[in-house]
Amino acid sequence: MAMTWAAGGLLGFYALLLGYLKTQTRRSDPAGNALASAYWAFALAAWMVLAAMTAIGWWLHWSVLLLAPLLPVALPTVYVFGRALVRAAAGLTSRMPTPELRRAERAAKDGHGTIVQEMVRAGFRIDNREIGRSLLRSALKGRYARDVIPALLDAGADGNDPALMAMALGSPMTSLRPFLEHGADPNTIHPSGDPFIFVAMEGGWTDDVRALLHAGADLTKRDREGWTVLMAHATGRRGFGPGNWTGIAELLEKGADLTVPAPDGRTLADLFAKAGLYEIHPDRLPAIRRALGL
Repeated sequence: MAMTWAAGGLLGFYALLLGYLKTQTRRSDPAGNALASAYWAFALAAWMVLAAMTAIGWWLHWSVLLLAPLLPVALPTVYVFGRALVRAAAGLTSRMPTPELRRAERAAKDGHGTIVQEMVRAGFRIDNREIGRSLLRSALKGRYARDVIPALLDAGADGNDPALMAMALGSPMTSLRPFLEHGADPNTIHPSGDPFIFVAMEGGWTDDVRALLHAGADLTKRDREGWTVLMAHATGRRGFGPGNWTGIAELLEKGADLTVPAPDGRTLADLFAKAGLYEIHPDRLPAIRRALGL
């Protein structure tokens, strides 16, 4: 019975410790924050293992109980050691020709944008197009691309590549904006066969769509089925459903031609006539009315 109370008390102490550690894992560095969260997750897994072993009575002996506090330390240690081995193996298999580029590759994979930024300030440049694209690809496949991608582009990496842009568009860690701000063509054709703005529209009225418009995406282009960006978005063909008149108003401001009908014959005027006024933000309504000549 004493052993059961001792095990329960130890689990309670661990639970309080986990709660405290969770409040201390917020950092300004995203990569460091992710690593701290990983440690906390391992510690939580250790607590669950201890709780399960206590429930079934496997560890209620003094010799095991005395060693139990090592478990929350052992799991993160194994993780760190294993990660170090993986990084060492990656360094041995890297095809980057110089130590500086291999360092940039490791930083790209680990999401350490500050390292690449410091290298850029020290004069680091990427002069080879294929090496630059390889580093960008490593960042997009890595842990945290948001801060690394702009730094690599600042260093001269070539991001004007449909495959890389498609990876950025589908990534939750970055966006098309840094690519476009560094000269990527907003009218590039997505690997699916449509202009990028049509694919970006599938996610709704996002920052990627606005970035493409700001970079000069051609609104006269059509997708493979013959839809313009305006009508594809107004009908809900691209986006989360019809009625996003805020997006429509911004497309009109960028010069979208509202007289071009959709392949099914509908026009923007037809859609406006059927829309309830409550569907359109009052700040957007006057501009839409003026565009339609009403």
